[in-house]
Amino acid sequence: MILPLPVREGFEIYNHDMVIDKRTEGRAVAHGGSDMIYNKPNASKISELNAEIGTLRTQLTAAQQQAAYWEQMYNEKTFDFSGANVTVDDLEYGIYAWDAYGQLITGKPAGEYGSDRISGTLTKGSYVRFDGIDWIIANVSGSTYTLMKKVISETTEFGSSNTYSGSTIASKCTTFQNAMSANALSVVNSKTVQSVTAKVWIAQKTDIASWTDSNDPTSSDWSGIRKWTGSSEDDYAVKNIYNYWCSDCPYSSSYVWRILYDGYFSSHTPGATSGFRPCIEVVQ
Repeated sequence: MILPLPVREGFEIYNHDMVIDKRTEGRAVAHGGSDMIYNKPNASKISELNAEIGTLRTQLTAAQQQAAYWEQMYNEKTFDFSGANVTVDDLEYGIYAWDAYGQLITGKPAGEYGSDRISGTLTKGSYVRFDGIDWIIANVSGSTYTLMKKVISETTEFGSSNTYSGSTIASKCTTFQNAMSANALSVVNSKTVQSVTAKVWIAQKTDIASWTDSNDPTSSDWSGIRKWTGSSEDDYAVKNIYNYWCSDCPYSSSYVWRILYDGYFSSHTPGATSGFRPCIEVVQ
């Protein structure tokens, strides 16, 4: 039989009955053959270690969330600013915001569907992205930006008459608005055009004339707003239609104004086919 070691502070030895336990054979705590711990567990130390483990788990969860975010950003190519004039504000709008717990608080990067932020340089004539749609900034007034869709959405008749209210093209605006996200619409102004109040509308001839130099077709502010230029025409229009409807009509006429491919105004019967090009006003 192996005798136990002398007892010292912090040690604990098995108590044995009259018959020596063959399982331990009288071995000292923590020595070969014993199933007892060398020292008694320290309750306060265990509590401290558990707290540290909890903190590490929280940090790990946050790191995993952030890693998943960066992977998503890479896959969506959100940071592809090739050829763009990127400002500090653009970069701020283009990345997620995280709170102290590593939780997403914006949900979507700027410019993408579901975000209330614009991605791009906020200057007149610039192309930007908002709510997953590409736009041109047609006009700037303080912190309010008039955005016109970069491309013609579809071709359509104006309606059965030259009255905008109740027209086919006004219903197209309603459909377009209903497809936008709630977050995006929260920063879009309601605007009254030809007695119709909505967040999506088509521009009046008078609006477009005030946004551009109406007398000079070579003016740079006609490009993208009033005329299609160069070899990129096919990127700007649908079904080879380069003209689009306005929402107002010539005085004392049954016709409706529209913008031609070369930037000049013209009028046509409301039953003719032309482009639907929606506009919005955004406050940033």
